[in-house]
Amino acid sequence: MKVIGLTTCLLLLSLLSFAQLLYLSAGSNLSFTNCAPLDFVVQRYNDTRTYLSDPMDEFDNISGVGITAGMLTEDGLLFEMRWAGRNQVVSAQGIPAGETLQERDLKLRANSYGIGIGYAMPKGNFRPGLDASIDFGAVKTYTRTGQASEVSGTGYDEITNEINIGATMAGNIFILFNKDQTWGILLKPYYQYYFSKNDFSELNAAINPNTAIDDDPEAQVGKLNNYGVMILLVLGGK
Repeated sequence: MKVIGLTTCLLLLSLLSFAQLLYLSAGSNLSFTNCAPLDFVVQRYNDTRTYLSDPMDEFDNISGVGITAGMLTEDGLLFEMRWAGRNQVVSAQGIPAGETLQERDLKLRANSYGIGIGYAMPKGNFRPGLDASIDFGAVKTYTRTGQASEVSGTGYDEITNEINIGATMAGNIFILFNKDQTWGILLKPYYQYYFSKNDFSELNAAINPNTAIDDDPEAQVGKLNNYGVMILLVLGGK
């Protein structure tokens, strides 16, 4: 392990000697998905509760914070590490027979860490480019329920927690404002593909205990592929 760590440090130091631009950026990660297994679980919840006055929406906008750190060489070779936050909460409300207004919340969290390599125009204030990364993260689901007036003070129960590995193809559009090219905006449109599938049957059983046993297992398994764009404030130096 010490040899691997030392080799990694030496490699990074050697790469830094070729850096034409070092940068750090942070901002918003707008991410969108259409995950059929999650839609199945949510729709099952809505269909089996006719008393709902406010049915649960499907998961579609799993956005969060985006952070990147990277370097660009004089030849346009790009190395980057990034963190992409992906979160969404959906809720349903209704009054079951003989009860007060109840609320059920579901939370999805699919943050990922990526290591990428690509190309960007090495000079100028406008530097378009492309990169590809390998991503590591976890897909987690949570739920909580209670009286609508009190549920916001209730903690979530974690239902699923699955490690995921994926890959992202992204554009890199640097728009640097000052003559020293030390600050600007970084736009990163992207598509993220997961290599493995996620099983949401435990989530289905947790919120739909009366019907989950009869549901098709294959309808509850699928990939959380997503697409979006990072809009980041970038600070750089040579």
